[in-house]
Amino acid sequence: MGWGFVVAAIVTGNLSFIPAALISPYALAWFSHFFVEHNRPASFGHPLWSWIGDQKMVAMVLAGQMSGEVRRCAALEDTSVSH
Repeated sequence: MGWGFVVAAIVTGNLSFIPAALISPYALAWFSHFFVEHNRPASFGHPLWSWIGDQKMVAMVLAGQMSGEVRRCAALEDTSVSH
């Protein structure tokens, strides 16, 4: 969503899309963290690392690699729970 607003700002020349590019994705993510996952977003304590991780996930989605990454992380979590 954020990158969509950046593209809209470039295509239309309307820089008012830039604040939306920064605010909208994090508003949705924070809502999900608080009300769905019931945890605290990493972006509060580590905003740069959070942003870098978000960009890595976007790249993995666009490259079709995110499903494999989710499976890999789930397998790691299953291993840590069983010990």
